[in-house]
Amino acid sequence: MASSTSASLPKLRTPGVDIRTTSRATRSTGLESGLSWDLALEPSSPQLHTIDSWTKADVWSYDPGTHVSKAGSIYKCKALPYGLWCKVAAYEPDKNVYWGDAWAKAGDCVDLTSSSSPSFSPSVLPSNRPSTSILTASDEDAMHFFGYSVSVSGNTAVIRSSGDDNNEGSAYVFQHIDSNGWIQVAKLTASDGAVDDHFGESVSVSGSTAVIGSRSSLVNPSDSGSAYVFQYSDSNQVVKLTTSDGAESDLFGFSASVSDNTAVIGSVGDDDNGLVSGSAYVFDGW
Repeated sequence: MASSTSASLPKLRTPGVDIRTTSRATRSTGLESGLSWDLALEPSSPQLHTIDSWTKADVWSYDPGTHVSKAGSIYKCKALPYGLWCKVAAYEPDKNVYWGDAWAKAGDCVDLTSSSSPSFSPSVLPSNRPSTSILTASDEDAMHFFGYSVSVSGNTAVIRSSGDDNNEGSAYVFQHIDSNGWIQVAKLTASDGAVDDHFGESVSVSGSTAVIGSRSSLVNPSDSGSAYVFQYSDSNQVVKLTTSDGAESDLFGFSASVSDNTAVIGSVGDDDNGLVSGSAYVFDGW
């Protein structure tokens, strides 16, 4: 039976020191957009990966003469002095798709998704290479928001569907099988899930461990939030993570990242240091 763990380690906040920007990444086009809606770093090299896909984004498709409103794209940038490196867009862009809403990278494989259409899983090299797979949930339906957050580790991808089952939420695990491509191998849900929990608000996977945020879970205090740890090889929930000082509308689980046995969970509504000042909690093992 899954156990429950509260954070015992300190929260992470920006220190009171002068932190200077070392470089600024911009894009070559001047269209109204939401550059940096989602970010990811590749641990093995000093590269910044940032996407251009916000609800106001107007971007260009592969066809230089075709403008597709709010289709979405992704930019891969290196640290100075290299600047903009390449841009990736959906091979068949469509209006209001918001391709690149969320994305994650492992090696040369990048998982990009759209909250208004199926998830894509293309390679980033070269910049005009077509999508290699389109991922959909086995029970996908309207307003499930499949693909709003994603994470990839090795040949495994975890994709959010937080609108599933009246916003109770779920997450789907896909694995790349050499002969069969990407296959859905599991659907993850909370053992104590309820309507409007938004399980899957954030997802992160490392090795055989997946951490899923549920920012609106817990009735008392309301919307304090939680996160769940799974061993996705057998889809078993290992532990439920909560905070020892959780308060109403903390939204713990709004963001999550895991590496080996260490997880960092964001609590964007935390008011301890001022109104919605936010905080993050570190869990070392469970």
